[in-house]
Amino acid sequence: MKKFLKFLVLFLAIIIFCLFSITIVTLIKKYNNKEFKIIERLNISPVLADHFKVLSFEIENKKLFLNLEDQRTNILLIKIYDISNGNEIGEIILN
Repeated sequence: MKKFLKFLVLFLAIIIFCLFSITIVTLIKKYNNKEFKIIERLNISPVLADHFKVLSFEIENKKLFLNLEDQRTNILLIKIYDISNGNEIGEIILN
């Protein structure tokens, strides 16, 4: 009986130590995570000609999607900008 109690106490101590270590590591990773930067103000100035009309926009996965219509030719297109630096990533022509 004495041997069983010693084993049980030692086993529970190891479990508590492991869970405490996991908790500490998780808290350290949470506060050292630099992926999510708080941007107070970001100016993105897409260069659009006067004949483009913005129909809608969407922000997803650090990308800005602008749905545009060329009023001269009635062509619909989507321009994609990177929010972190404001650069144009790509353009999709729909019509």
